[in-house]
Amino acid sequence: LLYQSKSNLGFGKANNVGMELGLSRGADYFFLLNQDTRIEIDTISNLVKASLSNPSYGVISPLHLDSSGKKLDMGFENCLSKDYDKATIETISYAKERIYGSQFINAAAWFVSRECLEKVGGFGYLFYHYGEDRDYVQRMKFYGIKLAFVTSATIIHDREGNRFDLRNSNYPKIIWYYHTGSLCRLTDVNKSIFNAWLYVTWFNFRDLLYLSLKGKPAATAA
Repeated sequence: LLYQSKSNLGFGKANNVGMELGLSRGADYFFLLNQDTRIEIDTISNLVKASLSNPSYGVISPLHLDSSGKKLDMGFENCLSKDYDKATIETISYAKERIYGSQFINAAAWFVSRECLEKVGGFGYLFYHYGEDRDYVQRMKFYGIKLAFVTSATIIHDREGNRFDLRNSNYPKIIWYYHTGSLCRLTDVNKSIFNAWLYVTWFNFRDLLYLSLKGKPAATAA
């Protein structure tokens, strides 16, 4: 089924349309895939196997490799660094058919179960592009649904020339970055509104202090 939208709905809304169509047709799984990625011949079949063997994980991601297909994508590796040390990350690519839990993995390649979608819902409509995956993971945590990646499935993420770096961004883009980050933190259903506001205040104060002392902060979006 090919659905053609009359306008650019943004990442979250566009995927919601596709997932709603899939739900209405009885689909058990939904594979969300960026337009700048390539999959292997066994990527989807291995994700299905992993999901059937690990039903507690509502979203499973393949390994994200860079355009060379030999190294982990930098953004993906940055996600893993929140949970694993450098030595562990270096061995992950060589582990066979293992599943690793994670706090966050960007939605460039998400394999979502029907059960997860029915409980958590679709992407939030407050986010047009970027931030919707973080918001979704926060809602998964609220419902006790886990996120993971598997080493048995891979994608190629061709985005070396399209990385977002605040050091080389103009101020409208910097404002957009902090607006999106603040919105993600304010909508965290796992925190009280008071704690969310405190977190946002600290997040912005920390980076503004860094910016005043060092210049533009070195940060790269996942």
